Amino acid sequence: MDKPSVVIVGGGVMGIASAYSLARAGAKVRLIERGSFFNSHGSSGGLSRMWRVIYSEEYLATLALNTDPMWKSIEIASKRSLIDRTGIVWFGQPTTSTTEGEIESAMRTMDRLGQKYQRLERDDIQKKYGFDNLPKDYIGVFHDNAGTIHARETQEVLLGLAVYHGVECIEQTTVTDITSTAQGIVVTTVPTGSDKKRDQQRRIECDKTVICPGVLRKNSV
Repeated sequence: MDKPSVVIVGGGVMGIASAYSLARAGAKVRLIERGSFFNSHGSSGGLSRMWRVIYSEEYLATLALNTDPMWKSIEIASKRSLIDRTGIVWFGQPTTSTTEGEIESAMRTMDRLGQKYQRLERDDIQKKYGFDNLPKDYIGVFHDNAGTIHARETQEVLLGLAVYHGVECIEQTTVTDITSTAQGIVVTTVPTGSDKKRDQQRRIECDKTVICPGVLRKNSV
């Protein structure tokens, strides 16, 4: 590849998706991953993730809704089913704040966004889903458009589409420095696991960078 217009640092699902989107729009993209693609150390490791719009925060629910047609376009392009739309039931105490938000608040968010769902009382949850002895104040919500993402398969599909659109994908390469210059950006790399000697360094000139580190990484560069 000639000088890339964009260098993407991080080859998890966000980095791969960014590479695919940019390349499809006509950019010359180089994607750099410090390990191997599809490794288990990133935040997108594992076999599955959840797709839902059951959020207390309206911006998260809106973001999820905005991705829905994107998911469907990727499934059409790859001829693969990436989300099992089995529906998701979420239940607990109605107003207890958790990292996932509050159930009552989530239902209000879905009302504002015009999303249809089924409200479940404690007895409904126990009878329909086989739970016993739930606290009396528990309620739940079922959304039939939610489901399970095939995480590994999604990454494989996106990487294949990225390569098809001309993305240069590089594994086992660590970015050690990103410097802005008057002419653009210089990204410095070394082979992962090396002692970072100067003769092992490679300098990549580009116009822009996109940094997509996994949440488990202590240092991005």
